[in-house]
Amino acid sequence: MGNSGMDVLSSISCPSIEVLQAIILSKDCSTLQSNLQTFSNLKDLELTIIGSYPGSRIPDTPTVSKISRITLSRLVVTFKAASGPNLTTLSLLTLFCSTRNVKLSHEQENFDWPSAISIFAETVEELALEQQILATKSHVRVKSELSHSRLSYPRLKSLKIDRLACSPILSSIVAPALRKLSLTAINGFTPSAFLAFIQGSPDIRILRLTGIYMAITPPFSTTFPPLPTAIEEIDTTHHGLPILNFLTLKSLHTLRLLGVFQSKSGKQVHAYSEPSELHLSPICKLDLTILRALTTLDLCVGNLVLQLVIGLAEALPLLIRLEVLSLPRTHHNTNILVDILVENMRQGGTWAGDKAVLPRLKRLHTKDYPEWESLLMLLAERNRTAHIKGEKKGNETVPLEELNLPGLPNSFILERVQLAMAGKFPSRNGPQITTTVGCDDCKLTRSVCEDPNVERTFEARSSCGRHTLGTVHITANSSGYISTSSHQTMSD
Repeated sequence: MGNSGMDVLSSISCPSIEVLQAIILSKDCSTLQSNLQTFSNLKDLELTIIGSYPGSRIPDTPTVSKISRITLSRLVVTFKAASGPNLTTLSLLTLFCSTRNVKLSHEQENFDWPSAISIFAETVEELALEQQILATKSHVRVKSELSHSRLSYPRLKSLKIDRLACSPILSSIVAPALRKLSLTAINGFTPSAFLAFIQGSPDIRILRLTGIYMAITPPFSTTFPPLPTAIEEIDTTHHGLPILNFLTLKSLHTLRLLGVFQSKSGKQVHAYSEPSELHLSPICKLDLTILRALTTLDLCVGNLVLQLVIGLAEALPLLIRLEVLSLPRTHHNTNILVDILVENMRQGGTWAGDKAVLPRLKRLHTKDYPEWESLLMLLAERNRTAHIKGEKKGNETVPLEELNLPGLPNSFILERVQLAMAGKFPSRNGPQITTTVGCDDCKLTRSVCEDPNVERTFEARSSCGRHTLGTVHITANSSGYISTSSHQTMSD
């Protein structure tokens, strides 16, 4: 419905309607409150409310009681060009206080979020809060952290806060049943408020901290001892890693590190057109108990190409129980992460007593193609050693069971990879296909390029469409049988 939708809504008499989407003017909120009484089976409501509020009125108790019997499963309310008293906003939201899944979006930086969400405290299970314009530090309402008493949200399982100051909200909530917490593009992040919230939510399993920056000073580090948690998965950037040292993460098995988008001034930004960087040196500063618990480290964000990745070689020796590693594509020819990984793993050795790098690694995902000969030697040495019968010790290496590539290599290369994964040293005798035209990825995979006229540069690697069709999963058994599954076919 458009801006005149209230006239249509008032003429509809259909109690069986379950899903309603409407765009209304703020002056029509009172009419909406009355008309919703006829939609007794309404389950899903999406409202966009435009304009300033002419006044404020909280519905009387009988009206609220009657309309609130419509228990929504999902409510989405977006306020556009809104200004004026927040009381009218709260008046409308009160009508839907029994909703289980709520998303609120507002433009105003001084919107009273704690009061708005408190309306749903008793029943809400999934809560998403979004500010349509990124909050600036100059408008963060730090004082409001202390202006609201902490209210219990006994059924809340998922909380997402996007592009607004999260500390006032976290300081107003106790969510003992929370399982997933997501804080994205946050300004004014206060570690003390975050940790106090975590302390009241001991059942969190998934934590996402992105777009935040924190400076942890020595007095703070001594004030807050590590808090016990049940967190299993964490998504964050290298800016968010320091806060992990204040959590006891015995259940953590998956860490996803996201690239940070930098402006030319070096400051963190949120525009995805900016070059991105990923610094792994903060991993080395994490408590060893965290690192030794990790079984999965994911450095990829879709097909995003990172401008720069720093510190991979320093972090690898600490990840002694890592089983799954995902490496992103990088922009420069001199910083291919899979080649850095292979070099360090070969230097570490594969025999008992050696200082093996990633001795428990079973699955490797890479968005870049490797230098084949070095990879083949690593696979053959590592997997042959792992297959030798005899007494196994905890520090010995396990076979690399699965290799995931961005595309299908030439059949001769593929066969050699399969043999190496079976612990055999593949022969170099065979057809050698080289090309001087087309993209760099086709040159690496010895394939005929779909775009032979693609521009090549010395610094950046080029790629054609054949390398974006889907991930190729390569495994091996003792006979070296080729079992490749992807969206691509086996033919070149």
